[in-house]
Formats: sequence, structure tokens, C-alpha cells
Amino acid sequence: MKKEAKITVNTRNSNMGNSDFSVVSFGSLEEIDDCILIEYEDVSPNETHETMIKNTIKIAPGQVDIIKDDAEGTHMIFIMGENTVSYYSTPYGILEFSVHTTKISIKKNGDELRLLLCYGIQIESDILSKVRIDLKVKEVNNVKA
Repeated sequence: MKKEAKITVNTRNSNMGNSDFSVVSFGSLEEIDDCILIEYEDVSPNETHETMIKNTIKIAPGQVDIIKDDAEGTHMIFIMGENTVSYYSTPYGILEFSVHTTKISIKKNGDELRLLLCYGIQIESDILSKVRIDLKVKEVNNVKA
């Protein structure tokens, strides 16, 4: 059953110093078989206007997927201890990068879910950034399907 949820995403990005940012949004949480789907929207400012981006986080046994449904259509796959390949579109072409996952921690306690995800972004063999995402999802009430 799909449930309404408050989603808090705290991100630390360590490229050229630490930059932290947080997003608080409302969305949905749904458990289907052995997978958990989290969906929410956030705002991405661009040069001329702000754009709403649909985010989907799929938590499955041994894997986490983060899908951003925006102009770039980014899909990142996280598997503990492995490198996965993702693509990011820019006005100048498509950038291929590798994601090396160093930590996945999932804890569910009652109506709250916590996901801690740590990874490095690499192009060729150069680590461009180390990222830590701390996601908190708290059920608020039921949403009609």
C-alpha cells in the first residue's frame, strides 16, 4: 500500500571542500514484495527558471537505485563494494562516470526508514567526489492508490 511520507535528504559532497545541503519534501513510500519505493519531487534551479524533478529511490536486496526524472534522466545504481556506470547529459554531450559504493545501511523502525549511502564518483580512475546521503522517510498517513 502506498503511504504518504515526509522525506528528508541530507547530502555531503566532498569535492574541493565539503558542501552540505538538505531537501525536505513530501512524497510516497511503498513496499512491493522485497522492494521499497520512495518517490518525491524537489526543485532544481536552472539558468532561467526552477524545474520540478521527480525522484525515485528503489531499495532492493543488495542494491539501491536513484532515478532523477529530469532533462538529464540520471539513473545511478549502488551495489556495495562495486563500481557501476552511469551517464549524465550536459549541453556539450553525455558524461560517463563510475559510482563506487562504500556503504549501504538500511534501518526500518516502525513508521520510519533510514538509508545511509556512501559512494565515490569517478571518471576514468580519478575520484571526483565522495558523497554521503542520509535519507530519512517518515510515514504521515495513507494515500489512496
